[in-house]
Amino acid sequence: QGFRGFLAELVGVDHDAVLSWDAQLADLQPPRRLGRHSEMLAAPRLDNLCSCFGALRAIAAQPEDGPPAVVVLNDHEEVGSTSATGAVGAWLEQVLERLAIANGGSRSSLLEAVPGSMLLSADMAHGTHPNYPERHEPSHQVVLGGGPVIKHNVSGRYATDSTTAAAFRLACEASRIPIQEYSHRGDLPCG
Repeated sequence: QGFRGFLAELVGVDHDAVLSWDAQLADLQPPRRLGRHSEMLAAPRLDNLCSCFGALRAIAAQPEDGPPAVVVLNDHEEVGSTSATGAVGAWLEQVLERLAIANGGSRSSLLEAVPGSMLLSADMAHGTHPNYPERHEPSHQVVLGGGPVIKHNVSGRYATDSTTAAAFRLACEASRIPIQEYSHRGDLPCG
């Protein structure tokens, strides 16, 4: 019977009725505080949970008469970003076009507006592991608790460019939030 039989039993159908499936494993361990003074947090999905929470809080605080703002919470954020619903897929462009049309615009007006817009991609940054310092650029060490990190990648794997980096830096400075800079080694894959 195997996995197919397990799924059939789980959903209450005959074994032969299960033609295909998408299955994923999820870490169900509860979060834990670690470290001598419980100063570190270990938990699954921190990356996406923190990014999504921050984005939703920001858009909720957006004044109604402010400029248009959109939060995009992609499925398949890094590992499968080339999937149909991932960051590289056509989904976002299609949704933005539909929003423009629904608000009296057109595809042409959307294409005119895009160059004047800004995309901020939120992600977590790994702290520099003291046992593997060679995996990091020597002048781009990330310190846990040292503030948000502006991430750069020569291959364009991060959305950072000079305009978004400057806007983020200015926003942090205005709020007196320290920032860190990180550049991924060009000879190693990200993630």
